[in-house]
Amino acid sequence: MQPNGPIDTPSRRRFSGLISAWILGLVVLIPTLAGCAIFEDEDGTFRVRSDQLRVILDNRTSDQIYFNVFGRELSTLIDWIPHLDDDQSVAAGRTRTVPYAEIMMEDGEIEVIVYWWRAEARNGERVPGTIESTIVEL
Repeated sequence: MQPNGPIDTPSRRRFSGLISAWILGLVVLIPTLAGCAIFEDEDGTFRVRSDQLRVILDNRTSDQIYFNVFGRELSTLIDWIPHLDDDQSVAAGRTRTVPYAEIMMEDGEIEVIVYWWRAEARNGERVPGTIESTIVEL
């Protein structure tokens, strides 16, 4: 005579336990991964682009980025040094715009050079780090 319902065997109990463990793992893992996706909006890059009116500086790093923007032609004549001036910086995870009217450049320039850097510690003092640059078409 066959029992009514599923047959209980050791392999069936082991399989059922594996499924329970797998489901529990998903219950713990999915919210953790979703939380990372929600709160992690940095991709570690500093992006520079322009539209018809301004240069857009998009800081997707976890550091404050300092910058200078000059017309490409004029930049060869300007003697400047990097700074740690908060007025010319982009906070971590933020975007900042620089209107063309605020950029030192010659009439008719079609490109600007954006120089940027992070602060770094040297001998216990905050100083400008390595300077990077990119050319942006207006």
